[in-house]
Amino acid sequence: MHSLPPSLAEVIHLIRSCSDSCPAFITAETRLVSELGFCGEDIEELILEAEWRFGVKFPTAGGALRNLFSLKQHEYLVTPQQSLQLSPTWLLLQLRGESLPVQADICVENFYRGLISLWLNDGEK
Repeated sequence: MHSLPPSLAEVIHLIRSCSDSCPAFITAETRLVSELGFCGEDIEELILEAEWRFGVKFPTAGGALRNLFSLKQHEYLVTPQQSLQLSPTWLLLQLRGESLPVQADICVENFYRGLISLWLNDGEK
């Protein structure tokens, strides 16, 4: 683990390196999906790179990742959107009138805060 937590600038550099096409200027308010074009696979790559680069471990159990990034119940960071519409789950949700799963569009600052939270928790062990 690094002796100092990652800076926002380091996280922006990481995000830029995980994107095929990034604008020249990324801020804390920049959204990963709508502004940078990230999909579930890109976010998965970003999470793996952040784990490696900053020595943290993102949660994989149940709703832990959802809690870390304050996502709503029907929001996901990593989800195969292409196959979702063809699944029985999609049909059941439609019939019940429930919210369909959607790709969460978190901003850089939200990702950074989650990363710092993990970094601080790992530092306390």
